[in-house]
Amino acid sequence: MVRDVKDYQGAEIFCLNSGVFRGPRRGSKAPVADGSLSKEPAVDIDKKKTLFMVLLQEYLNMAQDQGGMALTLYLLDSQSSYLDLSEVIDLLPSFWSVELLQQYLLRSLRRSYHEFKEMQIVKGLSLGENLRICEELFQLYETQGPVVITADDICHVCGIAVADSVFMRTVDMKTIHLHCGSSSDSQPLGTTDGPE
Repeated sequence: MVRDVKDYQGAEIFCLNSGVFRGPRRGSKAPVADGSLSKEPAVDIDKKKTLFMVLLQEYLNMAQDQGGMALTLYLLDSQSSYLDLSEVIDLLPSFWSVELLQQYLLRSLRRSYHEFKEMQIVKGLSLGENLRICEELFQLYETQGPVVITADDICHVCGIAVADSVFMRTVDMKTIHLHCGSSSDSQPLGTTDGPE
């Protein structure tokens, strides 16, 4: 589309549609070219990022008299959310000034800062949730009290002594080996598979 047809807008829409040709539908809106990443599946976002990087490389390979620089700057400004700053910087010519890339750099840095702050909020919420769960666990330990195992205690699943092994307590407060509780075919001691 870029080399043969010179359909630059079509190439950008193709990238926005994750590499799928879609005809216009009645009542449907045209794809928004604002670079918004909200409510998109991760697979689509990754595909769009890859396609936009290919399109950027095509624009950079074009001669300047064919509009290569103008198309590149337009793409960087309009689709900055799909073009990762660390990858783009390596591709750009070294003689391009920071002023040319000012709008793209500002958007990329703002987005990076926003994502950083978002991650800090998520981390803070996770720490708060962790503290709440720990408090509930401590309260549960206080109400249930300690579990005392003697040499006479046996596993309610296999009938072997529980002492000197890793054990767990079931919901009905029975003490069993950890491996007996985790095996799907474990059956409490004294039960049978069917009618006798």
